[in-house]
Parts: sequence; C-alpha cells; structure tokens
Amino acid sequence: MMGKHRNLILAGFLLWVWVPGLAQTADERPRIGVALSGGGARGLAHIGVLQWFEEHQIPIDYLAGTSMGGLIGGLHALGMASDEMRQIVESLDWNQLLTASPAYSDLTFRRKEDRRAYPGRLQLGWQQGLKTQSSLSDAHFIGLLLSRLALPYSSVDHFDEMPIPFRAVAVDMEGAQRIILEEGSLAQALQATIAIPGVFPPVEVDGQLLADGGLLNNLPTDVVKALGADIVIAVDVGTPLSEREDLASFLGVLNQSIGVMMIENVRQNLLLADIIVSPDLQDYTTMDFSAGPAIVDLGYQAAESKRVFLEALGVNDTQWEQYQEFKSSRRREEPFRAEFLELVGPSQRGQEEIHRSLEENIGAELQTTALESDLNAFYSLGRYRALSYRGITREQEEGLLVEVTPKSHGPPFIDLGFEINGADIHNIRFGVRSRTTFLDVGAYGSEWRVDLGSGPETFARTEYYYPVGWGFFLAPRAFAEGENTPLSEEGQRVAEYKETSAGAGFDLGYGFGSRSNEIRAGYEISTLDAQVRIGDPLLPSLEGTWGWPPWDGLSIAWTVLLFPGAVSGWNFAPTGFSRVRVSPGDFPRPS
Repeated sequence: MMGKHRNLILAGFLLWVWVPGLAQTADERPRIGVALSGGGARGLAHIGVLQWFEEHQIPIDYLAGTSMGGLIGGLHALGMASDEMRQIVESLDWNQLLTASPAYSDLTFRRKEDRRAYPGRLQLGWQQGLKTQSSLSDAHFIGLLLSRLALPYSSVDHFDEMPIPFRAVAVDMEGAQRIILEEGSLAQALQATIAIPGVFPPVEVDGQLLADGGLLNNLPTDVVKALGADIVIAVDVGTPLSEREDLASFLGVLNQSIGVMMIENVRQNLLLADIIVSPDLQDYTTMDFSAGPAIVDLGYQAAESKRVFLEALGVNDTQWEQYQEFKSSRRREEPFRAEFLELVGPSQRGQEEIHRSLEENIGAELQTTALESDLNAFYSLGRYRALSYRGITREQEEGLLVEVTPKSHGPPFIDLGFEINGADIHNIRFGVRSRTTFLDVGAYGSEWRVDLGSGPETFARTEYYYPVGWGFFLAPRAFAEGENTPLSEEGQRVAEYKETSAGAGFDLGYGFGSRSNEIRAGYEISTLDAQVRIGDPLLPSLEGTWGWPPWDGLSIAWTVLLFPGAVSGWNFAPTGFSRVRVSPGDFPRPS
C-alpha cells in the first residue's frame, strides 16, 4: 500500500514538472481521459469533480463511465456543463424517476380500481407460464428523461462525434460479457449502463440484453486508456466493503457478496490510473438521491484535495478557449422537427391508437413536454412497461421513433392481496384474494376481470368490460359469495350465520375524461341465503331474491375515485331492496 502511494506521489510530481513544459499548444499537450465509476446516488459526486476541472481549466479529451458514472459522463460528453447538471439534479423528482409504476392520480379508472383493491402491487403474469415482473421499477420515467436529453444527438452515428468522445460500459446478461457502447442511440446506451439487475429491466440493444456495466467493470480506466489517453484520471465513488459487524444480516451478506465480485476488477483498473480521486462518501449510500447537492459538494472537495496533482494538468486561457470552442462546434441544440412518425413494439391496434394520438407532433417543432404527457397517458393504461422516443433519419428526412415496450410477464395480469381481519381479537381471520385481468378479449380495449377470494369472505366475481366508443361501455357481470357472519347481543357473540349469495347483472356506463369518474345504469338479480352455522338452531334463517320483479333490480351508480383513501358517490334504485344487503344480526332473537 505504501509503495502504491509513493508511485502516485511520484506520478504527481512528474506531472507537475512535465506537463506545463509540454502543454504549450493544443497539439502538444497530453490527452486526458477520465473514467467515472458506478455507485448509485454516490455517483452524483462526479458532477463536483467535473466542476473543479472546469474552474481550473483542465480539458477532458475522453470520457468513459459505468452506471451512474456512465450517466454523468454521457451528459458531460454531450456538452452539458457541471452547473447545468447540478441544476438538473436539484430539480429532478427522484421518487418519480425510481417509481415502480404510474402514480395513482395518473391511472385510468379501472387501474385505479385495481390499485385500491390490491394496494400491495404484487403482480404476476401468465405469459407462456407464470412469471413475475423483471424488475422493481419499470424505468419509464428515466427513459423519458434520457430521451429528452439525448434527442439533439439522435443523428450522431458514433460517440466520437460528440463534444467529448465517450464510451458507456454495460454487460450482456446472456453472454456474460462486457459491452463497450460507442455508437447507436445515446439514450439507450445511458439507460443500459444504469440498468441495475432487479431494480431496472435490462435494455435490448442490437439483440443483446444489456444491464449495469458495474457487474464486470465498475471503473473503466482500461476503456479510457484504449481510447488513446496519455493521462488517466479515475474517479472512484464505489461503495467500500462492509465491516464484519455489518455482515450479521442476510442483506448485509448479500451486499458484501456483490461488492466482492466487483472489487477485484476495480483494483486492477486502479493500477491503470495516473491520478485517483476518491470522494469521502462514507455517510451516503447508493440510494441517497435526496442528498444530491451535498454529495456533489463532496466530489468538488475530493478534487480540491488532489490539487497538487491536478493543477498541473490545467491549460492557459488561450488553450482553454480553443477547447471550449471545439466542444461548442460539436454541441447540438437546434430544435427538433419530425417529418414522419414510426412506432415500434405495440400491437397493430395499439399502433393505430398511439399514432392517432401523436400525429400532431409531425411537421412541427417537437414539444417534448406535450409528447411525454401523451406517452404517460398510454403508460397509465397498465399494458406497457415503458415508452420512449428518439430521432431517426430515413431518406434524408428526420423522423420521430417511439419505442413501446409491452410488459414481459403478461397479459393476463394477476394481482395478489392478503387480508387479516382482527375485528374480533379472539377470532383473527386470514384470507387471500386475487384479480386476473385479461386484455383485448373480443376487441381492443376490452377487459375480462376475474376476482377470487378465500378466508373471511369467499367469493368468485367476474365482469366483462366492453368499450363501445365515445366513452360508453357495456359491462355484464356475475358473482357468487359466501361469508360467516357473527350475531352478537350486548357485546357477546351468540351465533354465527353462513351467508351465501349469487347473482348476475348488466350495466351500461360512461367513463368521464378525468379518469376518476364513472356512472352506470343497469340491472342485477341475486339470491341470498343465510342459515345458522353456530348457535341456537331456532334463530331465523333468511332467504330471498332481489331483482324480481324486474324493476326491483334497476339501479344507477356514480363513483368518483379521488385518491387511495377516498371514494365518494351515490346509488339510487326505484325500490329500497335492489342494492340492500340484509345482515342476520338485524333480526331479533326469538324468545
């Protein structure tokens, strides 16, 4: 370790003596390459390091990064200064970027119903067998952010054409190989390098499923060296290995195992660096995105602590101006105008609907805010994992390519829920329930919903939702339910009824554009049977049919779904019995 430090000191001394003598002209100065490591939120420290470089006029000729280092490096490579990146970090809604699904307020009415009934969001799918989701987050909002930032560079064929030549490091999840991304879609490259397995889904690029490059190369100094850098600066923000006392839990051991797999490659690549900048981030984890400004400042302080080595790399005012002019000549900020629209991913019927919604973006300057609002609306349908966009060129015309990624585990989708009824401390009851949703059964936009439950309440319910146009829909339904209902007297349970019911109905409804309102008018016929299960056999039973004569079954229902904890609405029926459920506890006990 001491020998390593001596080597670094010697290297710094030589740079201090050697570089000013060489760096008299742009052609004579050594080429500087910077490698930025992965580290999640800790990687925001890279912005502070780059800020210090700018203030001290240290040119960067090559950039390579992995994971968050790839993201920050990519943004800087396309010409974004450190103050711009700092503003973006401070303005981002990290909760939304990392969210697993659309916000409740953005969901369609039926998806709101799903979220209310199954708030745990444990969803399976039946796509060639029972499957789970491929990741905790859909990465939809991250994809939109990267689409927006990289849009001006859609026509760049190779990352060497960017203001700073750039490489992103990813891993082929099928071939277990390191992949150096140097051409193609910049947005895709950045999303691939940050695709932490299990957290974000892998990204398909040229037929390969790519994920976070930190698995095989978390500090790509070798990549920078291969680009032709004479001096390699490594910025290492990786999470250090844990102490023994932190290995007493399952998560601690799992986290350490991942660190052990990555650290050997990092150690080898550190040997290729001439200068190493390691911010003191011991108080921050990979998920501390809310502490972004403080982490950025620690990166700046880390660069300042290496001033004696780094200052020697600074250039004079004339060279710095030439360097900035060169980058500015490659920066692309002109408005994007699409002459055609191309869709990839959805079904034929889905393509027609999305194309009809987005065609207003053709032939005019692209308004990314409006475009992303439309894409979010399709995301809220619950059938797509993510939607993103980028520019393409066909026969010398610029067009807009919208990539729609369907969910890989369904449809049909299976939402699961668990229930604990502790109303009676002496009789705590547990239950499990599920909702299976089949899409496009008979027509695009239709749904067949099947609810099953076992426990305190046993039930089987089904509804077929068929949109007929202009917001109207038809909804035939049927159900069978069973529940054990206690009968109490003066706080003491005296009996328990077994209550069963079954029925069917048909509704004509209208869904309002707010996505939170629905009104239905329909007819339902059902039977109810309540028999004594435990207790005095002389207690009365209850049997009956609701909905006959027919006018008893007519009803109107209006529902407003505002947020997960609130439902408002009213129900009306010509007679008082079509929607009334009678509890056996309402009947007097015979003397």
